Amino acid sequence: MSTFAGMPNTTTSKDQTTAFPGTVELFEVTDDQRLPCMLSGDQDAFLAVVFVGGLTDGMGSVSYAPKLSELAERQKFTLVQPHWSSAYEGYGLGSLQRDCVEIEACIKHLRLKGKKKIVLMGHSTGCQISIQYLLTKQAQTPVNGAILQASCSDREAFAEEGHVRVAKSAKEIHDKCFPNGLTAEDREEKRGELWDCMPRELAKEFGLTYMTWYRAWSLLCVGCLFAFSGDDDYFSSDIPIHADASSPEQRPLIETFGNLPRDIPMLFAFSGADEYFPFSQGVTPEGNFAKWKQAAAEGMKRDEDEVRMQMTVVPGASHSVKQSEAQVVLMKAVGDFLREKL
Repeated sequence: MSTFAGMPNTTTSKDQTTAFPGTVELFEVTDDQRLPCMLSGDQDAFLAVVFVGGLTDGMGSVSYAPKLSELAERQKFTLVQPHWSSAYEGYGLGSLQRDCVEIEACIKHLRLKGKKKIVLMGHSTGCQISIQYLLTKQAQTPVNGAILQASCSDREAFAEEGHVRVAKSAKEIHDKCFPNGLTAEDREEKRGELWDCMPRELAKEFGLTYMTWYRAWSLLCVGCLFAFSGDDDYFSSDIPIHADASSPEQRPLIETFGNLPRDIPMLFAFSGADEYFPFSQGVTPEGNFAKWKQAAAEGMKRDEDEVRMQMTVVPGASHSVKQSEAQVVLMKAVGDFLREKL
């Protein structure tokens, strides 16, 4: 099976606890759809952390989930792990847009249960979901903070792992069906061949049986400002802060990070040995974060030191933080952020 950003090996070592107590309950997305979520830690707390994993992850699958639940118990917050339709292999037929609709439903459910403060925590592609949520759902169903762990680019990770053929095929389908780019209506109504499943031999590149052209194109292609291309492309290191004359349609950071809510505290927790981060290309977490914060400051019309974004790098941590020592460091960073910023 191929591996890529968002598809970490979440297997824990033998000395790590993989079971923890919790309660499963249902939240309503539509009249016809209810999904489960697991609550653990201090279930009566007024603060909840809603955790969303990456591609192929699901409820409890990320290696540090037990440690996060233990932190919730110690620090008196509720850890909420919702199931979403794109969990496990479902991402091949999904989108960030659908993910946010379902996460919003979970957050509404928690508000009705009396949760006063809610923090959205994403791992890997859960980071893209978190950014998308802040850009599209925050005004209607707000959260009080966000933690993004292992935010990196699927486009860059795939480029290093030989998925160029899939990207080229997906782009050909897009350009043939939508030579002038997608409209919001095309995407909302899923019009055209882009939402058909690709041949199975191509889906196998993702370790899947079924995957739409749209999802492959969204993961692999450059994010564009006007054509709704590369919807997942938030974190690539080559995205400029402002529109670039050499690629005027590329969606710049000022259009994404520059539109983040003004007063939401955010923690970016990078993995120091992330196998899907482009360290080999000379890219650094510090460099990426500096551009994101600059774009946010310009968009908010604030000085950078007034922007409520901070970062940390967990030394020696893999993408999904499988190492026990690194998990301890990550939990301290998460605990400090929740205690000091919320």
